[in-house]
Amino acid sequence: MKPAARAPRTPRAPAARGMVLILALLALVGLALSAVVLVRAVDAGGHIVGNLGFRQQATSAADPMAEEALAWLVATQAGDLGALQTSQPAAGYYASSLDDLDPTGSRPGALARVDWDGDDCGGAPVTCLPARAATPVGPHTGQWVITRLCRIEGEPQPSSTQTCASAVGNLEAEVCKGRLDYETLGSAGRDQGGMVRGCGLAPLSPYYRIIVRSVGGRGTVSYTETIVSLS
Repeated sequence: MKPAARAPRTPRAPAARGMVLILALLALVGLALSAVVLVRAVDAGGHIVGNLGFRQQATSAADPMAEEALAWLVATQAGDLGALQTSQPAAGYYASSLDDLDPTGSRPGALARVDWDGDDCGGAPVTCLPARAATPVGPHTGQWVITRLCRIEGEPQPSSTQTCASAVGNLEAEVCKGRLDYETLGSAGRDQGGMVRGCGLAPLSPYYRIIVRSVGGRGTVSYTETIVSLS
């Protein structure tokens, strides 16, 4: 019995083999690019999470600085009731609201800035205000600036040139014969010092704005603002 005859194999054309090789190379290139994109996406996500973590830590470090600033206000007022009526730049305290202040230094225009880095605000042609000296807070450093929310320095009592944001606005506490009343008082019934005749007026307690700048890991900078009243 004779074995079945096999059909002769047709040799594959060189062009077909070359096309398969090209397709394989293209597939490899596509896989490599996908891997690079994936690695970069994971790396960028890690950086974002890390930066958010550093920023949160820097913001948390601002809390004790705000408490320190509040303690400074209380101690300064306890030592001298009129001490907070004038600015104390060396302590980072200003007795007016500084409405044109740009604490972050990011707004365009000729605004007042805070000299956080001690470099004269980088030489910018603006009013440069000193801040409180940097204080270590764990691995971070913090500084603060306090502004009294009054139009100008001096007595906080309302006048033609002075207005202050206070806990009771235009209301003043009148203490008469052991009774505490709150009422809007005009100029009638006052003496030259602004006191109601026959009664004691509790002085207005203006609000204070505490701006804290904290610097953490990787140069992360955080700003917080706290409004407080000493009343």
